[in-house]
Amino acid sequence: MQVNFDFDNSVFIDALTQKGFYVAACSRSNYASTYPSFTSFLNFNYLSDLNPEFVYPTGKVEDFYLYLQHNLAMQILTDLGYKTVAFDSGYSPTDFRDVDYYYSPQTDAFGALTISGLNPFEVILMQTSAGASLYDYSLNRPDLKVFFDYSYILYRNRMAYAMDKLPEMVSLQGPKFVFVHLLAPHNPFAFGENGEMIIRQFPFTLDDERDVAYPKDYATGYAAEVTYLNTRFQSIFDQILQNSPIPPIIIVQGDHGIPRIDSWHLPILNAYYLPENGVQSLYPTISPVNTFRVILNTYFGGNLEYLPDLACDSPEDDPFHCVVVPDPNPACKLP
Repeated sequence: MQVNFDFDNSVFIDALTQKGFYVAACSRSNYASTYPSFTSFLNFNYLSDLNPEFVYPTGKVEDFYLYLQHNLAMQILTDLGYKTVAFDSGYSPTDFRDVDYYYSPQTDAFGALTISGLNPFEVILMQTSAGASLYDYSLNRPDLKVFFDYSYILYRNRMAYAMDKLPEMVSLQGPKFVFVHLLAPHNPFAFGENGEMIIRQFPFTLDDERDVAYPKDYATGYAAEVTYLNTRFQSIFDQILQNSPIPPIIIVQGDHGIPRIDSWHLPILNAYYLPENGVQSLYPTISPVNTFRVILNTYFGGNLEYLPDLACDSPEDDPFHCVVVPDPNPACKLP
């Protein structure tokens, strides 16, 4: 499917640069989907080197879970005296509950006020003919629609909550590693360009996003959500930088590119705020697998080798196989 994005993100990139971020112009994710990308990133290694059993057909994608939940980055930082902080992501592999501080709208007074409605499993039933007809009826009944859109509201509130709370983390005493995984910008889109709630025409589900089935609708929704996130995170970064007693390390990184566009599966935003001249170790093609290698070497006396920055795609029947994809951008160095 061809999607035409009439969107220029240079204003946001320039704003990050002015704040002191290094934006890796040619960065790509090491894998084209969330699960393997985060597993590789937080263990700063490629899957094939994490476990020799991560091969087709004996390997199982579900085995990534333990490597994520007990990732090397958190283990090392904990040993170095850091407290771990995580937010409810809504995606179980990156929902780190075994941390020192865990934040979720469902366990906060904010979440206690959330209206009760259909859970995600019940929403699946809304995909049936009878369920779809009932949802259509609710379009003109706001009282009913809120009930049917409960899963969507929860999905949206979870991200809004994390963005609201993130600047407050500077008040936690001592060194801390704060992890936030937002399912945005990503369909199903949850924010308009001014942060407004998206009025849905179909029941919410992560697996079947019919609200943006057409390329034009997808492009419009994606650009609007990016516009809002850009504005919101500029404010968040300003608050963190202004209120941190010690200059922080900030990493803003996509776990994959845009799934609907073949040539954009892998290019990502990868921006680093590394104080005390930490940016000297960065370069335009740096990828997530080397992020913690740079940080540990620069700030903690590590002596880790930098790995080749590979962008891997995989056959559908072999998720462990890394098919290296050359960068089509002539301005970027080929792997």
